[in-house]
Amino acid sequence: MKPSILVTYHDRPIALVNARHTTLLGPAAEPPTSNPRLRLHLYMAHYAQLIARAELPGPYRDHDAERYAQAALGEGGRGGDSERR
Repeated sequence: MKPSILVTYHDRPIALVNARHTTLLGPAAEPPTSNPRLRLHLYMAHYAQLIARAELPGPYRDHDAERYAQAALGEGGRGGDSERR
């Protein structure tokens, strides 16, 4: 089995992903009403899983996962969640 990928967002762990499983961590594991970034985090985890399955070329990088998630959500150049606080 390939190793797991730790997905982080603003230096905080949000998911642990391998080719078959995704485990949400910290704020990403909270109910959707308390985590407005949940969709972004889920797309980042999905990107990591595509890398783990070798469906996309690696290596995995959080920055690339965030860009993938923003594109999937239509947030490409708008800033918002991608800006550091």
